[in-house]
Amino acid sequence: MAKKKVSKSSSSLLNEKFRETASEIFEDVDQAGDEMIRELREGLESISKSMSNAAKVAQEASSSVSNKVRKIESKDVLLKLMDEIEEVSSGLMEGVGKQFNELRERIEESGTGSKELKQSARKKVVRRKSATARKKAARKKS
Repeated sequence: MAKKKVSKSSSSLLNEKFRETASEIFEDVDQAGDEMIRELREGLESISKSMSNAAKVAQEASSSVSNKVRKIESKDVLLKLMDEIEEVSSGLMEGVGKQFNELRERIEESGTGSKELKQSARKKVVRRKSATARKKAARKKS
């Protein structure tokens, strides 16, 4: 059996078809690759947006909880401070009251000039009150 010789025109026609088919395959692969990259980008953007929203929600929740905790702590601290101030002020009032009572007893025991001391003490108290009232008024104005 004799082999048939393939003519140049038919081989060039075959090569041309092969090239066309190969170029079509490469175009299809490039298009498929571009489509996959576009879909991946869209997916990553969607994930990025979701993560950003989740981070915002977490930040808001964290600041809300932080503010509530601060309010509770500051409230407790203020209540404790008020209790301590009440204790100190009651102790001071008792001490001042005792000293006034002792002073009264001494004055009554001495008996001399008690009326004069009471009158001068009253004048001093009146003078002090008016001076403190002036100071308070000056503070309120400024």
